[in-house]
Amino acid sequence: MHATFARQAIAHSRSTLGTQYQHVPKVELHRHLEGSVRLTTVLDEAIKHNISLPHGPLGEMTPASQLTLEGIRPHIQSLTPFPNLETLLNISDYTQSTFHNIDVFHRIAKEAVLDAHEEGIRCLELRYAPCFASMPPNQHAFEDVLDAIEDGIDDAQLMLGGPDSIGVGLLCIGVGAMGTEAMDRTTDFYLQHQDKFVGFDMAGAETNVLEHLKCFQRVKDAGGKITCHASEDLDIGVPENALNAVKHLHAERIGHGIQIISDRQVMDVMRDRHIMLEVSVSSNWLTAGVASIEAHPARNLWTHGIPICPNTDDPGIMGIDLNHEWHLWRHTLGFSENDMTAMTLLALEKSFLPFDARERLHNMYFSDLAKQQDKEKNNTFAASVAWANAHHQSQIV
Repeated sequence: MHATFARQAIAHSRSTLGTQYQHVPKVELHRHLEGSVRLTTVLDEAIKHNISLPHGPLGEMTPASQLTLEGIRPHIQSLTPFPNLETLLNISDYTQSTFHNIDVFHRIAKEAVLDAHEEGIRCLELRYAPCFASMPPNQHAFEDVLDAIEDGIDDAQLMLGGPDSIGVGLLCIGVGAMGTEAMDRTTDFYLQHQDKFVGFDMAGAETNVLEHLKCFQRVKDAGGKITCHASEDLDIGVPENALNAVKHLHAERIGHGIQIISDRQVMDVMRDRHIMLEVSVSSNWLTAGVASIEAHPARNLWTHGIPICPNTDDPGIMGIDLNHEWHLWRHTLGFSENDMTAMTLLALEKSFLPFDARERLHNMYFSDLAKQQDKEKNNTFAASVAWANAHHQSQIV
């Protein structure tokens, strides 16, 4: 499983780590569409629509005609850790400023799926925030953005050979920090177009998640699947946010959730309810959620019995891909090959894609993973998940 071979460059990634994992079929549950934009696309759209961006050593706002790829890179892609999560969220506004025409959403969705497929991802959940995508000065209609994104995903799958080339589900994000009006509007939109989404999420600068309890109750009452960003930020991402998201917002998964490491009782709840944490190691380091990659609590969460899985979060902004993350999990955090296999199968189980789609993807791409570790196992989806759970239980200390 670890043969090294030459790979095609991933368009959004600056990393050369993890080439040996590109051929391994993967699942990613936490990837933001707006954070997956290729830097070349940001530059191209800025020039096309005459949009100024920060450029050069001082980051001065510079006319489109004078922009270069390397000149904008330090201000669009994170090269070193930011002081906090909010700083990273602010730089995403520069990418958003290039979303001038509705066609850009078709482009970025298509490119995001093509890039994910090149990384070896065969089950992908992309998430985006309608309020963010339609912010001034562009102010696109929510419905137009969704249509363009759907068309982009469909076109990418068609280029790759059909919808089973990579299973893709779309999540709708409400931005809690934008306030109740924006959350209500996003919830209304999600419920009106629920058949086009696999789930609902809340993201943005972390707040008290219970402020938006009514929105999540409406989603739950409509049968929607729920995940929620919580307990991410070192300073304000208190463990109670993840706990409340599970107990009161009906979250089945938590985006990040790493700050629960400071509260064993919250960790016990996540373990006992089998709540998956969508963990993004590089993102947590770059947003100062952890002091270093080595200090990341992923292994302690895993050995406590909490299901976790690796994700990129914002690969375009961070200049990484999922193979880069796999390298960190394997060689810096010390997860074994069996651990990574188990996480992959558990992530497929926890994906919000419909069961028949997940089972089909399993049979096409993932059925041999558990069998490689246990020759007595059969190749059904249920058997793979049973093996993954058994392996995870064996790691609890």
